Amino acid sequence: MARKRYGLLNFAFDAILTLLTGGLWLIWIFVREMRSR
Repeated sequence: MARKRYGLLNFAFDAILTLLTGGLWLIWIFVREMRSR
């Protein structure tokens, strides 16, 4: 899961967005990853 240096700043950004959107951001990341394959 750690491709191209997934930094702590990126993790914090995703965590904050996940809290703000109530989990919708996690669903969006999942959909984006599925489409990229």
